[in-house]
Amino acid sequence: ARADLVNRQAAPHAAFEDALQEALYGSSIRRGVLPLPEIEGLDAQRSLEIYRERFGDASDFTFTFVGNFDEEELKQLAQRYLGTLPAAGRQESWNDVTPALPGGVVEKDVKKGQDQQSLVQLVFTGPISATEQVQVQLEALERVLDVRLRETLREDLSGTYAPFVSARLNALPQPRYSLSIGFGTDPNRVDELVDAMFQEISDLKANGPTVEEVTTVQEQLRRSREEAQDSNDFWLSQLEYYFTTPGEDPMTILEYNRLVDAVAPGDIQSAAQLTL
Repeated sequence: ARADLVNRQAAPHAAFEDALQEALYGSSIRRGVLPLPEIEGLDAQRSLEIYRERFGDASDFTFTFVGNFDEEELKQLAQRYLGTLPAAGRQESWNDVTPALPGGVVEKDVKKGQDQQSLVQLVFTGPISATEQVQVQLEALERVLDVRLRETLREDLSGTYAPFVSARLNALPQPRYSLSIGFGTDPNRVDELVDAMFQEISDLKANGPTVEEVTTVQEQLRRSREEAQDSNDFWLSQLEYYFTTPGEDPMTILEYNRLVDAVAPGDIQSAAQLTL
């Protein structure tokens, strides 16, 4: 861990990542890279105590299995190996230790390295209604904005090779969204490309996407879901989420395409107005 930290300090992208984490979460020890004093203070005995405490009572564990198996055989194995785990019936809850996000605009400039290249990342975040419908609308907004920025920043302006857009919705500990936009470019063109990006955002908020854009995005979302459903990882992550998030119904997984079909240009426009 010490060696990794020393090597990381020499990398320009590490300074960029650290500045981004600080802008979002301040100096919270729960975010970013563990600093050297914390690494030096790690206590192996205390770590073992925490491990034994956490795994010494399986009464509130949730086990999720996906794949090609015989249900009756799996049930017998679960009874034999999981049913004999220690279970004291301990009742636990949790505390929200998420650092408070900034309420206004935070700008940070990082100067590191010798190459003539800049990295730009903008993060929009705030409270939101954590429903499946909103989740799908955010995914549609992400894809529309991604296509537009690729056409503008890469094709029209030749300012960057691969801009990216990433939208996330978290139901816990508080319903919030996070939408990130990033790209690499020449340092002399940062302001130009950022202005072009905000022009696209303003147009999307004012006029919404075209019907053709929505149709294309719907096809992409349906195809991505179809491909994902062939993966055990998809089902594992989906089931884990629904069975460990209070109030969520796993049958909603089967409603995805219906929600995608229902997305209209006005929905994406409203999502842009809310989040950007």
